[in-house]
Amino acid sequence: MVRREGDLVGRYGGEEFMALLPGSDISSAHGVAKNMLQAIKRLDIKHPASPYGCVTLSIGVASMDTLSMHMQGRVDELLGYADRALYSAKAAGRNAVCTYPSILQASGVESE
Repeated sequence: MVRREGDLVGRYGGEEFMALLPGSDISSAHGVAKNMLQAIKRLDIKHPASPYGCVTLSIGVASMDTLSMHMQGRVDELLGYADRALYSAKAAGRNAVCTYPSILQASGVESE
């Protein structure tokens, strides 16, 4: 899902990952996140403890574009916003993508 030169995905902690998408606005990043959600669903990795019966993702999206001018370049603020969005996705029932600020509605992959 992350294919442009300069895009990067890496492990951020335990089972958390981060995708850096330089030059992407929040709508584009949200689209990439939705594609990631759908790609994981297509893999259909069984997970009996999950209410969905398979491995799912909860994704929080934030963008430098949404930071106020005096906050531009503050990586700690950006990470905080992404974390808030992630917890919103989890609170929305998991298997969802949320943005911060919530300019886009939570969207997920419907369970079949």
